[in-house]
This record gives sequence, C-alpha cells and structure tokens, in this order.
Amino acid sequence: MIGDGPIVAEVRERRHSISEQFRHDLAAYAKHLKEIEDRYRSRVVSQLTVVAERPPQRRDEL
Repeated sequence: MIGDGPIVAEVRERRHSISEQFRHDLAAYAKHLKEIEDRYRSRVVSQLTVVAERPPQRRDEL
C-alpha cells in the first residue's frame, strides 16, 4: 500500500486540531456546528434548493 499523500496528512492534522478544540467531544462539536448554522440561517442550503424538481416523464421513457 502506498503511503498517504500530503493532502490526506493535512486533512488528518486539521481534523485532530478541531477535535482538540472541543476536547474530543463529538456532542460539543455538533452543538457548535448547529449554533453556526442557526446564526447563518440564510446561507444554509436545503436539499430542496439544491435539487431541482424533475419534469414529468413521458410515457415512452418509462
């Protein structure tokens, strides 16, 4: 197996740094993310706004 590249190493380093900020408490991190989401509600994209509704299929496409 080939060793991890620099991008993987950086992602792991940053993940560990974030985890340390919240004392490795996933619930505390989730609460923090929810607070940010609530603060910037207008910037949160829902699935409905991302995925446009599909036009009805024609019978010959079924």
